Amino acid sequence: MTSLTNSPNWMHWKRYGFLLGFLPLALPIGAWYRMENTGWEIFAWLPLVIIFGLVPLVDRWMGNDLNNPEGDVVFSPGENLWYSALLVVVVPLQLALIFWGVGVFANGSLGLWGSLGWIFSMGVVLSTVGITVGHELVHTNPDLSKPVVEFFWPVSAMEVSKSNMYEDITNMLRPH
Repeated sequence: MTSLTNSPNWMHWKRYGFLLGFLPLALPIGAWYRMENTGWEIFAWLPLVIIFGLVPLVDRWMGNDLNNPEGDVVFSPGENLWYSALLVVVVPLQLALIFWGVGVFANGSLGLWGSLGWIFSMGVVLSTVGITVGHELVHTNPDLSKPVVEFFWPVSAMEVSKSNMYEDITNMLRPH
């Protein structure tokens, strides 16, 4: 097996595509901005429309990526500083979004449909990013991932228990 950095078939610029993982965190901010500037609470549903409507359409339009690494290429994000740095950055961003989103909801300025849209949108955005981060943390250094997983466990326990990651994370948290 070869390492990712030694593979001639891997396009190194693709690693910047992982920055797209931050985009869902911006969706509630964009929705809030539109609600504030237009007064239309319908924008609280915008993240859901983008995630379940626009993203699948773009994915279908783009098709399969035929330039992915070969099956014999070993790739572990935990072995590369770039991917570890992305994980370290996304965790505080997600935490900030949680508190900010609760503040927007607690403000009381949203009606019933705006509140429902906000709750569902924040839930989908935070759980999709959270479950992805949790999964990638399983592949990293336990000295980094264990404190982060322990901190966020109460926040994402419901989402984690619904996935096959539950076993991975509980095994990681067990004393060795």
